[in-house]
Amino acid sequence: MSIGLLTGGIAYFNWRLKLRKEFMLGHGLYRLSGIAQNITPWRSQWLTWYRMPDQEYDAYYKFMPYYVIGQLDYSKEVLIPKDKTIDGVTHKGFDVVNPLYCYDGGTVNAETIKAKEGVFDIGTDRAAIVVNRGWIPYELKDKRNRLWERNSRQLVKINGTFLKAKDIHDYKIPNNPSNNEWHNLAPEDLARYWELPNRTEIKQFYFQQLKIEDASTNIIEGNAAQYRWPMIKDKQEMIREVYGWLAHEKFNKLAYYTLTPISAFSMW
Repeated sequence: MSIGLLTGGIAYFNWRLKLRKEFMLGHGLYRLSGIAQNITPWRSQWLTWYRMPDQEYDAYYKFMPYYVIGQLDYSKEVLIPKDKTIDGVTHKGFDVVNPLYCYDGGTVNAETIKAKEGVFDIGTDRAAIVVNRGWIPYELKDKRNRLWERNSRQLVKINGTFLKAKDIHDYKIPNNPSNNEWHNLAPEDLARYWELPNRTEIKQFYFQQLKIEDASTNIIEGNAAQYRWPMIKDKQEMIREVYGWLAHEKFNKLAYYTLTPISAFSMW
């Protein structure tokens, strides 16, 4: 009898957990299925969501599809260690994070910089956004193995969504920017390390690049070159990571259908 009650309780718990995960996953996918909107700051404005209430973010911005236009600064790169499972095999690697300087935000715009002669500079007076571009394997840690990543005048369009970062004091292992040691995606640390002009305004949110359209990143000026790395996250992977689920909903389904007959047989 006690075994039947125990297995029945565990089965019921996994059934409720499965339903909850499927609902939250479906809700996130539904919101991401909309048309991506341009959220790039324009007319010399900063993108500021500083101290936005959680209720406002959850209601209007969470899992909403956006795209931003600007120039990626490949010279300012941070690699955050992260393991990734591909086809059942776990690989060591890194999440690649870069600043994207917006096309027409901040104190100058791209047209002004384009007209300048001499050495090209992406510009530190322009509004910037912290972008998580995706995952690379450990073998590509050295930038010399990624020859396609070079600073240029080309504008890129990045599809994705804005995610709220954890509290900077909530991480188990703090970052050490002085020694270039990174363990967490903390926009406040990254903005200070890169000396971004709008570091106060963006220290609570970052932009997660996603596979929202067939071409997740394309060049605005010139032909678009597609590369395998970084591996861009898909929608379902991102939603599961945001909620921090320890197990896939398929595991809860398996546990429910396995333990339910055992409970019924024990209670017989």
